[in-house]
Amino acid sequence: METMSVAGLVSWLVALAIVRWQHAHAHFTSDDANGVQKFHAWQAARIGGVAVAGGLAALCGWLAWRSSDAVAAGVTQLLVAGVPVFAAGLAEDVTRRVAPRWRLIAALVSAALAWWWVGAQVVRADVPGLDGWLAAPWVSLLFTVVAVGAVTHAFNVIDGFNGLASMSAALILAAVGYVAVQVGDWLVLTVALGGIGALLGFWFWNWPRGVIFLGDGGAYLTGFWVAEAVVLLVVRNNAVSPWFAVMVLAYPVTELLFSIWRKWRRGRSPMQPDGVHLHMLIFRRLVRWSTEGGEGPVGVWWRNAMTSPYLWALTVFSLLPAMLWWRSTPVLVGCVVAFVVGYGWMYRAIVRFRGQRWLRLRG
Repeated sequence: METMSVAGLVSWLVALAIVRWQHAHAHFTSDDANGVQKFHAWQAARIGGVAVAGGLAALCGWLAWRSSDAVAAGVTQLLVAGVPVFAAGLAEDVTRRVAPRWRLIAALVSAALAWWWVGAQVVRADVPGLDGWLAAPWVSLLFTVVAVGAVTHAFNVIDGFNGLASMSAALILAAVGYVAVQVGDWLVLTVALGGIGALLGFWFWNWPRGVIFLGDGGAYLTGFWVAEAVVLLVVRNNAVSPWFAVMVLAYPVTELLFSIWRKWRRGRSPMQPDGVHLHMLIFRRLVRWSTEGGEGPVGVWWRNAMTSPYLWALTVFSLLPAMLWWRSTPVLVGCVVAFVVGYGWMYRAIVRFRGQRWLRLRG
């Protein structure tokens, strides 16, 4: 637990410093409330990723000071591999001029570095015919960078409300850490615990009031860290089904794929933002119309904050079966199918304004 505490404390302090001295950097770090995906009432610093990165860097320093074993080296290498995608996201947070394609390329570069340097390689999928292809290094590299890049971008997609992406990621890492304990993988456990600490240190300031945001840098770094933790767990432990990775990431990945499909049907670019993600519909159809608080700033941030627990619950629904049946591919495949069907049902019900009364915060 020391690793989580160190990462959490440093992340908390860095976030505090960013908030405390926001006036000194607000002209290039503040996020306004205008835009199709904006649901907050005041300006806040969108460089919370610096706090998460600071917590992870402190974790690496702590591990290096306490020991020089393979765990310390692996965690440090993983963080260094994540520098390109974090830097690209942070540059966008500050300049607003980094095109989505360049951020995606940075995510692929980070994934390739982790594949080569840390050994985070997708080499099996328990899919007939595919595993043979994944035995070829170039196929494994291609598959890995695409998969990690997709998950990285998925966390940027779900980062729409206070605490949503950070807590969802922390919950996923908790499930990864649980299985890491079962198989005795201390590297993956350290990656998971360090990530949880860094995320919770930031989350303290982000939820419920939203005085600081992850920003693209934080969302991309979070997605990268979670994706690599999952890949490392599967590649280092043959007892863990590859479909465990799919199941624990079911919510962000389903949201990403459904978003791409939805925009494709409408003839729009997948990189173009829209206002009909599941979390946005929950805000508009369930939370916005079933909570009190007025239309002022307090009412806005309260409804913003109350949206995230719905999606945390959805994340937990994907994590419980993954933790129960992390060895069994057939069961996990069935659970993935059930989750996707359930997601589609929920989305359709909310779109048609048929949100069930038990889903509302009040009658």
